[in-house]
Amino acid sequence: MPKAKSGQSAETKAGARTMVDSPQELTNMIATGLSASALIRKRIEAKGRVQSASRFDFAKNVAAPALAKAFNANKVWLFGSAARNEASSDSDIDLLVEGGARLSAKARLSLAYDVVSSLDAPCGCDVIILTEDEIAAKAPIPFFRSILSERKLVYGK
Repeated sequence: MPKAKSGQSAETKAGARTMVDSPQELTNMIATGLSASALIRKRIEAKGRVQSASRFDFAKNVAAPALAKAFNANKVWLFGSAARNEASSDSDIDLLVEGGARLSAKARLSLAYDVVSSLDAPCGCDVIILTEDEIAAKAPIPFFRSILSERKLVYGK
């Protein structure tokens, strides 16, 4: 186990090394007065913002246009952790598509699966496809209300 420096346990010091690019970077960061745990927390938060941004970019530039075309959709929204900028390495992309009026629920699911499977997604992608009327009908449901309150438009106007 590595020898601890600056009053840190060896475990903290070793863990901190995995979150910084070099021992010199860790030394410089500690010199600013932050503890190793605060530095690690700061690094993890920054990494999460990058993951959220890349998921948002994928949703907006790749997934949403493909789904909009397949479902003749007017709007596609991102919701969940990626929309809240809280995505982690385990997070998926959650999309709500307004479209598919002429398709059965089974046909919508099948088409969504085909579209998502054809994309080179950086993570899992969950898709809900509903018509405008179906969205309005589900608005009073608490779970769906939370989706509507946090969603971000990634396709349409």
